[in-house]
Amino acid sequence: MIKTPVRASTKQDDFYITSFLQAQLDTLSSEQQCWLQPGVTGLRVLLQGNISQPPASIRNFALDTRNISSSGNTFSINFITDEFSVNGVSESTFITLGLVHLISMTLAFFLVYPIILLLASATVLCHLIGRPIEKKVVDKWQMILQLCVFAPLVAGGMVTGILARGTADHFTSEHSIVGLVTVSLTIVDVILYFFLRRMSRGLSTYDSIPRNVKYVHYADVALCQLILMISSFVLPDGIDDFAVMSLCDTAVLSDSWVFSLGMMLVFVWNGAMAAMTVQWFLVRRSRKTDAQETVPLCAVDSSRSISPPAEKASGP
Repeated sequence: MIKTPVRASTKQDDFYITSFLQAQLDTLSSEQQCWLQPGVTGLRVLLQGNISQPPASIRNFALDTRNISSSGNTFSINFITDEFSVNGVSESTFITLGLVHLISMTLAFFLVYPIILLLASATVLCHLIGRPIEKKVVDKWQMILQLCVFAPLVAGGMVTGILARGTADHFTSEHSIVGLVTVSLTIVDVILYFFLRRMSRGLSTYDSIPRNVKYVHYADVALCQLILMISSFVLPDGIDDFAVMSLCDTAVLSDSWVFSLGMMLVFVWNGAMAAMTVQWFLVRRSRKTDAQETVPLCAVDSSRSISPPAEKASGP
C-alpha cells in the first residue's frame, strides 16, 4: 500500500489516490485476490477507508472517473455511479459477452467435443466385444454434433471473446494464446476426421487399411487427447481473467459451488479420456491375438462384415 507522509496539495492527493488504485488493480491482476465487496463499490469502500486514515488524511476528494491501466487492460472507473468500462467496453456489455464466451467454450470443449469422442470410442469398443453398432448411425450423429452444435459454439465463443477484449491487444494473454492454440488444433482434428472418414469408407478389415492411414489414425487419437488436456488449462485461466477484468463482479460463487460445478463439467471430459485410453490399450492387445479380427483406433465400416478367423479343425 502506497503512503505519503503529509498531504501537501490537491495534486498530491490526486497522485496518492491514483497510485492507490493502481496498486490495487496490479495486485488483483497478479494475484487474482478480490477485495471484500465485489465491483467498483468494494474498490470505493477500500479507497475511502484508506485515504481517510493517517498519513493520507484526505477528507475531501472528488468522486470522479479514474483511468487506470493494468496488465494490458485499461479501466475507466466511475466512482459516482459505481460503474466501469474496460478497454472501451461498458461493464454490462463486457459481462454479457464474457458469460456467453465462457458458457459457449465450456459446453463446446467439456460436453459436446467429449461426446463426439465417446461416440467414436464406442464404435471401436463395441466391435471388440463382439457387439458392433451401425457405424453409419454414429457417423450421422457425429456429423450433426460437429457441424450443428460444436462449430457454432466455438465460433460464437471466439467472436464474443474477441469483442469482450475491446480496444486491447488480442491474443496477448496466456488464456487467449492457449485458447487460440486449442481452437487451431481442433480445426486440424476436424480436417483429419473428414479425411479418415473418406479413406476408411468401404474397408472391412484392419489389414485392408493402408499403412499411412493407420498412422493418421494414431496421430488423430493423440491429437484428440492433447486437445482435451489443453482445454483443461484454458478454462481456469479464463475464469481468472474474467474475474480480474470485471473487477471481481463475477466472483460471486463460493469455492464449494465452483468445485461442484467443475466436477459436473469434467464428468464427460474424464469419460472421453478414459474411453480413448481403454480403446488404445484394447486395440493393441487385440492385434496381438488376431490381426484379422481387430479394427483400427477409428473403426472401419461396421456395416460390412469382418472376415472371421479360420476355425481350428477339431480332431475326431
